[in-house]
Amino acid sequence: MAEIYRFPIMMAISVIVLFLIILLVTRAKTPRPSSTAMLLISILVSVGGMIIAKYGANFGLPWTVYYSVPAMLTIFLPTIYFRMSLRQAGIYILLAFLSAPAIHYGFLFGLGWNEYMPFLSGLQR
Repeated sequence: MAEIYRFPIMMAISVIVLFLIILLVTRAKTPRPSSTAMLLISILVSVGGMIIAKYGANFGLPWTVYYSVPAMLTIFLPTIYFRMSLRQAGIYILLAFLSAPAIHYGFLFGLGWNEYMPFLSGLQR
């Protein structure tokens, strides 16, 4: 597949995974958050974070910015917006941070895309 399509596909998968994590964590909340709100937050966090991470270095931002801003978006935006309890926030943060490497490994070993893990490219298929 052409590299131009890879980044949007990675963003779409990240949005879906984050949406499912938020859905899982907030399933018992009353009133339940709307699907629209969960989708918009998932898009802001995933797409915004990936754009900052991918292009931050290219625009001369210090690594502390293009690593910490996506992490802070991931941690704080959903937990504050959905008013998660400490338990919900803990589960959400754990799942969100475990999902990132899982997605990267899936792309690396499933499709051979090593943009985010070039140091592991010798291990793929």
